[in-house]
Amino acid sequence: MPQDECIVIEKGLLSDPLGFLAKNVIAVSDLLDEDRTSTGEAEDMVPIVAIRRFDALEVKEATGARVYSLREALDGHLRAHYLPWSRDTGYYIVPDVNVQPPLFFTAMLSGCGAGFVEAPDRSAVRFSHHNINLPKTRGAPAYTALDNSLAFTQAKLHPRDYREIGNGFGHVHGVMRDKRWQFYAQIITMK
Repeated sequence: MPQDECIVIEKGLLSDPLGFLAKNVIAVSDLLDEDRTSTGEAEDMVPIVAIRRFDALEVKEATGARVYSLREALDGHLRAHYLPWSRDTGYYIVPDVNVQPPLFFTAMLSGCGAGFVEAPDRSAVRFSHHNINLPKTRGAPAYTALDNSLAFTQAKLHPRDYREIGNGFGHVHGVMRDKRWQFYAQIITMK
């Protein structure tokens, strides 16, 4: 049941994020059909950066880790900050340490880069998710442009980190613990 799976995910991340993520995979489904907002001069419509409600579905595996698929649901049981993606676009969110809910997810990283910078007093972070493609390609990352766009960050996850071996992808999950945001990269390699 989605409610039970959401409780397992929330408790696992809030109590022992590293232990939980070492044994389980959380895959956030891309929200392609979601409501979108205009970006002023841009002609395209882009996803809304917001707090989302998710439901979880455990993907059955014969052996190994449990895999949870998070999907947006109007009456979802798991609330979290969500940072979307869009082709050739960068998004950011600035959650402070007093904001609720205490969970954060990015859209799947399959050619994107992500990174964060923390305020000197640790009261907030700016978390960025950038997608920059090489012209005239089918989504091939522009590595140098991603390096430049995320140069301001203190820590980052680059496509080189999760695409180095095979056809990998990643997610970043954030957890508020002890009045400080902590971020965890989960890299999945497809064989």
